[in-house]
Amino acid sequence: MVKVFKSSEYDRKKALEYYYANKEKCAEKHRIWADNHKDYIREKQKETKRERKLKAIDYLGGKCNDCVQTFHPAIYEFHHLNPKEKDRDPSKLLLLKWENITKELDKCVLLCANCHRLRHHVWRNND
Repeated sequence: MVKVFKSSEYDRKKALEYYYANKEKCAEKHRIWADNHKDYIREKQKETKRERKLKAIDYLGGKCNDCVQTFHPAIYEFHHLNPKEKDRDPSKLLLLKWENITKELDKCVLLCANCHRLRHHVWRNND
């Protein structure tokens, strides 16, 4: 019995076979492409980070956890409730898989920049 592939499935299989047979050649070709398209890559990463931040803001409720106000997305920050459980800064994770981002976001609350500063401020000399 002959196995019949759909066109896209067959194309993917052939592409993978070619890749595994020519890894070094493919890697070099990708390096050249990436060097010639740095601006494009940078813009796509910025766009992805913006989209993921919006999704993360929605995931954590869409408003500041302390003052309960809604702000422009640039104002929001992610505050770890227990700094000892912090694996990474969530804003640095925004290019990773969503499931990895949510693992870190589950340890955080959403705060506006002002409330975040107040939470971290150490009152000295009872100012």
